[in-house]
Parts: sequence; structure tokens; C-alpha cells
Amino acid sequence: MPAAVEALGRLGVDPTTTEHTSFRGIRFLDATAPSSSFQGLFRSTPGIGIRRTRLHHLMLERAISLGARFQWQTTVQAIEISTTGLPVVSTTTGLFQPRYLVGADGLHSRIRNLAGLDRTGSGSTRIGIRQHYAAKPHTDLVEVYWSKVGQAYVTPISSSELCVAFVYRTRPSTRDHLSLFPALKARLNHASPIGATRGAITLTRSLRHVTRGSIALVGDSSGSVDAITGDGLALCFQQSLALVQAIETGSLAPYRQAHARISRRPRLMSHLLLLMDRHPALFSRALHAFSQQPSLFPDLLSMHAGEEPLRLLGSGGLVASLLCLLGS
Repeated sequence: MPAAVEALGRLGVDPTTTEHTSFRGIRFLDATAPSSSFQGLFRSTPGIGIRRTRLHHLMLERAISLGARFQWQTTVQAIEISTTGLPVVSTTTGLFQPRYLVGADGLHSRIRNLAGLDRTGSGSTRIGIRQHYAAKPHTDLVEVYWSKVGQAYVTPISSSELCVAFVYRTRPSTRDHLSLFPALKARLNHASPIGATRGAITLTRSLRHVTRGSIALVGDSSGSVDAITGDGLALCFQQSLALVQAIETGSLAPYRQAHARISRRPRLMSHLLLLMDRHPALFSRALHAFSQQPSLFPDLLSMHAGEEPLRLLGSGGLVASLLCLLGS
């Protein structure tokens, strides 16, 4: 998403230097009736579709260029707090006593668990399945197909390749995921799968605390939003920038405040989108409302993408938009 591209640029990584595609906005479609759709374009910069492995390579190169040292195949086994208040980290290759310890190790963070920060405030889980297809993109939008069982997100990642992510509330009864999205199946009827299907969970979770002493959590280890928002990477990059600024001040207090501020918009949007996922009738109402008011979805997309302030009240605010959807 544009916010992730902007934050990644501030970290010194340019994803356009490797194979990628740009997308100008988002289109929502009914999985059984693709003619029922609505879309919105970004009002700032475009988003970027890229294979995660290519992105990781660019980030690794950037870290090496800055002098980062890597201890590959090293596992953290224990964390203790020394008499000086600094963490002592026991690993499979020895002891480390860093000034700061950052847990950036994902949803199942070992650092979070060992630091005693694993208590969650709230959470919900969905199942995600990812498959690449050899197909030329037919649009420069990310398409989201909605069905009664979940969504299929179609992102162009090169001039000849699509990434399709299927996300469900419960485990599907079939391995033929395209069969659950008839309109998408028709679109990809002649497309060949590339590589293996991969699965994971997508988790909505907030933590009571993201720091303890000089230990901080960042990215999915510090809490996460559902993949439906498309904001996971943006949160990670924005939190990383805020954490660096806090470390420069010698205190993690500013990071705690920034983390809460950065997470507020994606969490709100995640709750609203998951509401439509749980109640398919609400999606049907949204289709009707967006067709009646063509500017409504682009306005909501701009708030979602951070291009416009998140206004709750007023004629163009989020509350008025929700009332319009519920009353449609």
C-alpha cells in the first residue's frame, strides 16, 4: 500500500529497483457476480506488488550496507535482566548483552514470550492460503473478491504473474480454492499455478504492552491486523522508524506512544472490514450504497490509506459513511 512504500523509502529501500508492478487502487467484487463491483483510486502515490522474497533481498542488502551483522541459524533460548537493567540474551551461539533488544520475529514471537509480553488484549484468527499464477495482469488495481466464506485478494506482482491470497474464517472444505470464487475461477481458467501453495494464519491481535525496560517489539510480534487491511508491512516499517527515533532519545516511552498512534487507524479499519466479512448481507448493502454514491468508497479508501485525516464526525466522516451503509 502507498503508506508502506513511503515508509520503506524512508528506511532507504526502493522496491522499484527489482521486478514489481504498480497498482493505482483497490476494486471490490462480488465473487458470484463480478459486474457488481466498486473501486477507488489512491490520491497520492501508487502501491507496489512484489514477491516477498524480492523485498526481503532488498532489505537485507540495505541492512548489510549500513553495517548490520547477522548471526544466521541462531536461536534465542532465554532472556534475563542484569543488575544494570539491561537484557542478557542466551542463544545457541553464546551470550549477548545489548543496550536494546528488539523482537521483530513475527506472529509467534519468541522474544515476546521470553520477555513476558505475551498477554493479549484481544484477538481473532483467520486462515490464509497463497498461490501464484502465471497470468498477465488485466488491470492495475488490486482486486478483492468477496464470497460467503471469505475473500480472494489478487495482486499483480510482475508483467506475467499474479499473487492470489485466499482468506477464510474457517478451514475450507475443498482444496480447489478457485471453486469458492466463481468469478475469479473464470478469470484464471487458463492460468497455470506457479510453485507450491502456502498457508498461514492472519491474526488480529493487540498487546497491552509493547516494551519492557529496554526490550521493544515491532511488526507482527507487537500486535497485528487482519490481512484484509493490507497494512501489515506499513505498520512494521512505520513502527521501525518510530523505534529508531525513540532509541535516539534514550527512552522507549515515545515509541509506546507512537505505536498506539500508528496502530489506531488500521485497527479501526480492520474491525469495519471484518464486520462485512462476518455479515455478507452488509457487503450487499455496501454494494448498493457505493453504487448510489460513487464518491463514498474512494473517500473511505483515502482515509484507510492515510491520504486523508480519519474523520469520525461530520458529513464526510466515518460515522456518516457507516450510517449510509447500514441504512442502504
